[in-house]
Amino acid sequence: MALFDDDMDLGEALREMGISDHVEARLKEIKTFTGVKGILVLNTAFHPVKWYFEETHATLAYQYVSVVSQLLKTVRSSLQQLNKLEPDNWGDAAEQDVACLRLRSKKNEIIITPGAEYTLVVVQELNVID
Repeated sequence: MALFDDDMDLGEALREMGISDHVEARLKEIKTFTGVKGILVLNTAFHPVKWYFEETHATLAYQYVSVVSQLLKTVRSSLQQLNKLEPDNWGDAAEQDVACLRLRSKKNEIIITPGAEYTLVVVQELNVID
């Protein structure tokens, strides 16, 4: 799927992707939370289908995409290794996947929530929300 134009309304972009009005409303709500610096919606190939950042430019979005895709691949690989070490404690390897990943630094937090069709990434500034 092609990357959407920055000028396209978030709701319009999500409708084109077949995302429900409920999800559209929730993303618009997240966008208004204090401290939210950016939102990325990625497809299963980790291509950004829509993004919002305070400083709207594609380079920043693609830099986050690169980091997030590598991070998720590494975490998934680590989960598989943990499952091999202690299969009774980590569950069925076939059903095991990342449900939510939070990466926190002194200034920012990235929340990554992979789904079956899309991955949601929210970047927030901590000194605003703490």
